[in-house]
Amino acid sequence: TMPFLLFVAPRVAESSLHPNCAFIQGSQCDGITLQLNGARIGQRGDLVLELKGLEQRGDLAVAQVEVRTPGLAQRVVLEPTLELASGEPADRPEFPGQQFLLALERVDLASGEAMLNMEAPGTGLLSNGRTLWTFMASNLGFLGLFIWLYRLRADVLILQERLARRGGGYELPA
Repeated sequence: TMPFLLFVAPRVAESSLHPNCAFIQGSQCDGITLQLNGARIGQRGDLVLELKGLEQRGDLAVAQVEVRTPGLAQRVVLEPTLELASGEPADRPEFPGQQFLLALERVDLASGEAMLNMEAPGTGLLSNGRTLWTFMASNLGFLGLFIWLYRLRADVLILQERLARRGGGYELPA
């Protein structure tokens, strides 16, 4: 079950309500949409995000986002960027005190609307050699366990059939 919970379940989840949504690179989390003229404040995990401004710098859209940590321990302004030509996030700054990244996924400069999301660091789920080998070893281990249990069950059934053919069974003395 461990490989399933670690690698498959977060991929299947389409909602950010799934506990592992933002913790594995490439999972499909729902972002939050903030507006300069509307809902400017939203929450991502235990962090509060406030959209302070949107601007265009060349081919990049830049959002100024104030991030507040729990208990207002820190207030930091981060500037995630989005390439307007490709629609892909360009710069993903780190949240304060965490390894998670703030990504600008969609922006509408005319209406002052930005979609922000939290992402896990990394370039891909299995591109890291250590993660790949751990995943393969766990799968191989579970395969071995399955084969061993299957063979054990088959041997017990064969033994049971042989005892039934003899016409008797052996019971433990009372």
